[in-house]
Amino acid sequence: MRPRGQVDFINNMDIPWRPHSCVYTASSPVTVGDEDRLYLSASFAHGWYIDPRWHLIEDAKAKLMDRGICQIGYASWPRHRLFGYRAEPTGSIDLNLGKHDKPIKLSLNVEPHNAEGSATVAIEGQSRHTHAMCKPINDNGIQTDVQWQDGTVIQPNPDGIIVANIALNEATLWAWKIVPA
Repeated sequence: MRPRGQVDFINNMDIPWRPHSCVYTASSPVTVGDEDRLYLSASFAHGWYIDPRWHLIEDAKAKLMDRGICQIGYASWPRHRLFGYRAEPTGSIDLNLGKHDKPIKLSLNVEPHNAEGSATVAIEGQSRHTHAMCKPINDNGIQTDVQWQDGTVIQPNPDGIIVANIALNEATLWAWKIVPA
């Protein structure tokens, strides 16, 4: 498996059981406590215990019975923190929050890199929701509500979609969540 533009996410040779065939992953990760896990299995070469005439090779079958045909394990990482947008030292990203006909709130999963690390949010076209009016997010929170001087509520955009500009200073944006206000 390889995310675009990255080295292998799960390299066959890095798996401790050293499979000689394929790595199969679950369809999606699951959250267990404070980490996310992607379960996977690795099979050994198939058919090595059968001869060309499709008869069992007893010694090979005995090895198979001892070690099994595959093993199961998982790759894990901190909860909701697999791929992120990292600012070194600064950067910004625009998020299309979609169309909403009722007020919403925005929560961010941000990780500051150091004591000066932070994130602020500006909502396009909403003069009370600028970076200057946003309370900086500088704690390591998985779901921190964005707050401006007048609160956390984002009003619908009568012209269409709501766009949030997130400015990062020495921080990583891992995820965001939109909830009704």
